[in-house]
Amino acid sequence: MPLPPRAQRAAVLVHGQVVEVEDARVAAVAAAGVEVGLRRGQRHGIGVVGHERIFSAAMMGAMYAIKAAIPDPQAVRFEFPAQKTMYGGKRIAVGDVVYLFASENEGGAGLVARGVVTAAAVTPRQPDVERQTPRVSITVERTALAKRRLGRAELKPFADWDDGRPETELNFKCYRQATNKIVGLSAEAAAFLDSFF
Repeated sequence: MPLPPRAQRAAVLVHGQVVEVEDARVAAVAAAGVEVGLRRGQRHGIGVVGHERIFSAAMMGAMYAIKAAIPDPQAVRFEFPAQKTMYGGKRIAVGDVVYLFASENEGGAGLVARGVVTAAAVTPRQPDVERQTPRVSITVERTALAKRRLGRAELKPFADWDDGRPETELNFKCYRQATNKIVGLSAEAAAFLDSFF
């Protein structure tokens, strides 16, 4: 079942590239070839002139991190099928910002990229299995590459789970358990991660 877009930060497709913007209408005025308005029955939409693809311009509020096997951190597009979710990760939707951590357990280096979710679908539950972790499949278009390292080694010292620091939140959600997963993030944790781009 596809997940609906959400509101707060806009993601638009401009000349084949996903671009994050703070205000969809201001960005549309500045970017030649982008139309803003009602398109194909959407309540809000941004369309690229001469292209068929339309992105929601409703602004997104939620931010997420995914820790997973990422064989090619330089890729522009990432597919993550049937990923486990924890700490609100099951609510990830099209248009949400996601920070990509390449799992060190699988040879990765921690934080490698930031992107925007362009497709999200809940993985159906297996019949006759009582306890199941919610799983979601997502597609992510990269919008930035990390400029500094942030991984298990850098976050390990932040283990006072009640100190309220963004580093501690990331250590708790991403590394306290070895499991690869999608997790929801606070605004403070997202702002901290943005400083690495």
